[in-house]
Amino acid sequence: MNRNRGPGIPAPIQESAMNNYTPFKTPSGLDVRIRPRSYEEWEKQEDARIAAIEGIPTLLEEGIRLMLACQMQWRVGFAGATGLDYNALFSVAGALGVAVDAAILRGIGILESLTLEKWNKRKKED
Repeated sequence: MNRNRGPGIPAPIQESAMNNYTPFKTPSGLDVRIRPRSYEEWEKQEDARIAAIEGIPTLLEEGIRLMLACQMQWRVGFAGATGLDYNALFSVAGALGVAVDAAILRGIGILESLTLEKWNKRKKED
């Protein structure tokens, strides 16, 4: 299997990291790898996410709910995540019955900026 490993990632390290993932075929026939999680692991991660946002004012509550629902909808390039996919965000908002207005978009923008800032800081530390 010839994979583009990107610059600076030694093959043994990437291969050992990929061993934690299970091959999976999507209904459309796409081959992907997923990392199975136990319910306890998922619940612990969700509790940590909620604890991290407890101090944010209630005005952003709908925005937070929408942001958490869109947590897998990031635009990613060679440099990493660049921002949320707003096309997907509006689709998810419609499915959740959230009316997206200027206040919610401002809240999403703030949360998006904070998330990107944290990810970039973590990337620099690695």
